[in-house]
Amino acid sequence: MIQPRTLYAWDADRDRRLVCVAEAPFGDDGEALMLFNGMSLDPGVTINLELPRKGAVADFLYSPTLHLFVSERAVAVIRRANVPQMRTHPVVLRDRVGRALDDTYSWINVMPLVALLDRERSVFTEREYGGGIQSLSHLVVAEHTVPPDDLFLFRELNLAVFSEPLVRALAAIDVTGAVFEDLNGLTWPT
Repeated sequence: MIQPRTLYAWDADRDRRLVCVAEAPFGDDGEALMLFNGMSLDPGVTINLELPRKGAVADFLYSPTLHLFVSERAVAVIRRANVPQMRTHPVVLRDRVGRALDDTYSWINVMPLVALLDRERSVFTEREYGGGIQSLSHLVVAEHTVPPDDLFLFRELNLAVFSEPLVRALAAIDVTGAVFEDLNGLTWPT
């Protein structure tokens, strides 16, 4: 019998002392970019993020869209892990007037999207007329769907899922801005 792996859902640390990205990513022309986790297309343009105020810039930047906007040092750790279907796209952090502050961040676009929800044993509510999960009060992972990858996306919730070895490797360099919650029994939204 295959032993279940410990997996963690990533969420951004919403500590108010950290910089939060409140606006949509935008191109050099100022137009908002639609970035979809798990998409196979390269956005083809520089991704810009406005940092709305002064504060500590974390390794994992909080964005309401829960995209993985991460520092160069966090990307280096993730690249050493087993993440065969990952693409990185450069991100430029800008201030309110558009000045470039930092160009060492990346958007990590992870594939595959994995259907992890055991629909028979999990407790959840679906949105009316389809459209996905509205809330989840108890997650049971369908173990047979878990890939060997150290980082992938939870299809039903569009959450990044990290393996325990990858979480340990990130903790070893004291990454900031990330909270990792055990997937076992996860509730959502948090």
